Amino acid sequence: MAVLFWTAIALIIAFLVFNSRTIRHGGETGDFPVFYVAGLGLADGDNIYVKPDNAGEYIYPPFLAWVFSFISPTGQAASAWIWGFTNAAMLAASLVIGASAIARRFDLKPTVSAAGAIALIALLLNIDKTKSVISGGQTDLVTVLGVTLAMAWHQRRPALAGCFLALAGIIKYVPLAFLGLLLIRKRFATVCWTGIFFLLLAALPATTIGWSRNLELWSIALGGVGRLFGYSGGDLFTESIRDSTHFLSISVTSAMTRLLSPEPGKAAALAV
Repeated sequence: MAVLFWTAIALIIAFLVFNSRTIRHGGETGDFPVFYVAGLGLADGDNIYVKPDNAGEYIYPPFLAWVFSFISPTGQAASAWIWGFTNAAMLAASLVIGASAIARRFDLKPTVSAAGAIALIALLLNIDKTKSVISGGQTDLVTVLGVTLAMAWHQRRPALAGCFLALAGIIKYVPLAFLGLLLIRKRFATVCWTGIFFLLLAALPATTIGWSRNLELWSIALGGVGRLFGYSGGDLFTESIRDSTHFLSISVTSAMTRLLSPEPGKAAALAV
């Protein structure tokens, strides 16, 4: 049964990649052009947070653009293929390691077959979202992989767990919320390693673009986050990052902001 489960997973992942809309259209559709253009712009010395004419607005930390600065020079179509296979590898790793950790912790035998069944069920239950992520050339699987490895390894391998949680957080900030869970569970080593690796990853773009430019881009990126809570300096993101009280946002953060506005204010909501 194990062979059947894992073969089905491999075939599904291959199908998702080879039917990716981004790949089939030469990297010109979905979210992918945002990352591709940002990679080129970073290498050319442009301000990656100014919206270009041929792509959407880049709202991520500079680290992601730095990664794409090595991919984008291969051309838009080739970059789409590279990112598609990268997404496939991250999805496979998340399924294998995550499902195996669950099988071990629940003492399911035989472990390989149990992990295969868990991974296949997880993939099928999330197939619509997984398809859209790979088809659109999105970055969500970086955060999925980072959180999966952090949760699977935080007890036995705190340094590796911290490294991958930092990787997830350097792409999208939300995974850093898991630090609260780790603190509650007294996994202080993992928390410390996460902080160390986050700073190292944040500094990596400086190796090619210089310290001052990296700091400038980080200040713009964090200004975009601050814009959620009324910081007026994040004016580059007026089309993409709305105020946290926006009526279409149903997050806990937005609910708290609406509840605590106008007094004691958005800063108090952010703290909560």
